[in-house]
Amino acid sequence: MKIVEPNDTSVVDIKIIPRKDATNVDVVIYNESTKESNSYSVTTLYLSNYMVLSDVFLFAENGQYIIEVFDSNELIYRDKIFCTSQELDKYDINSDRFVQANKSATTYKF
Repeated sequence: MKIVEPNDTSVVDIKIIPRKDATNVDVVIYNESTKESNSYSVTTLYLSNYMVLSDVFLFAENGQYIIEVFDSNELIYRDKIFCTSQELDKYDINSDRFVQANKSATTYKF
């Protein structure tokens, strides 16, 4: 699973290790929440044995996605992507969502 930050206008670099090398690939990103997919044609570059996909991929906060990379209709990579703006070492799934109820002043005797 890849972790990315949310964005709407900036270029995102995604590093992958595909099944084979390719210079021009088609990237399909499927949003698991909205059931919509976006397709991108990307020219790749290689950095330390990683294929780097650079484009303006649209990712929303707390979104879960499936990424598929194709070379001439041949699937060369598939993975899941999770989008968060939290620091990875301090990530908490309940951040900004969980609110603890106030304890009442009532006491119970057993």
